[in-house]
Amino acid sequence: DNAEDEDAVLGVTFGRLTISQEKKSEKKEKEYNPFNEEQQPLDIDISTHKSNAIVFQQSNDSRRFADDSIDEEDKERYIRMGTIMHQLFSTIHTLYDVEPALQQMEFDGMLYDEHLTKEKLLVQLRKKFNNPIVKEWFSSKWRVYNECTIITPEGIVRPDRVITDDNETIVIDFKFGKEDTEHHQQVQTYMEKLQQMGHKNVKGFLWYVSLNKTKQIEN
Repeated sequence: DNAEDEDAVLGVTFGRLTISQEKKSEKKEKEYNPFNEEQQPLDIDISTHKSNAIVFQQSNDSRRFADDSIDEEDKERYIRMGTIMHQLFSTIHTLYDVEPALQQMEFDGMLYDEHLTKEKLLVQLRKKFNNPIVKEWFSSKWRVYNECTIITPEGIVRPDRVITDDNETIVIDFKFGKEDTEHHQQVQTYMEKLQQMGHKNVKGFLWYVSLNKTKQIEN
């Protein structure tokens, strides 16, 4: 009996709620219907302005990545791409290592959505390595030290890539955002430490990967 009473109470309560909502909705519709509003004409003045200036703006991923106004989703995507490319560069010695490294990253689950596939990254990387300076950095002529740790009395520094053939030593730091003068100071510090270690003819470069730009740093 108690169960039947509970069912009855619930049924009545639910029925009252439903009826109340329907009545409230009907009343609201009767009170206001935007489609019954009488349309009013608006006067609009349209004018043109002659301009002799023609501005060309670059529209590409690197420019958008360097722009603080892009939305958070795009920014997060570029940051992820930068992280993946940085990881890739830290594991390869020559251009021949790129595809196997991407296959390993795919196997490890680092490339898992439609924006960051192995195929799309290969297309991007081919464009980057078309730069003759960059291509030279990844040739087989060098001994390569990726993310090597240099311990000094002042502390530890860790350049992204150091390559040497005994006659020349090049230190390269990878960047994936906008240019910054602090980056220059960072590379100068690396160059100074390598010279103190006895390396000859030391050169330093910044590689702004997203901007597809290299910049040699004065010692």
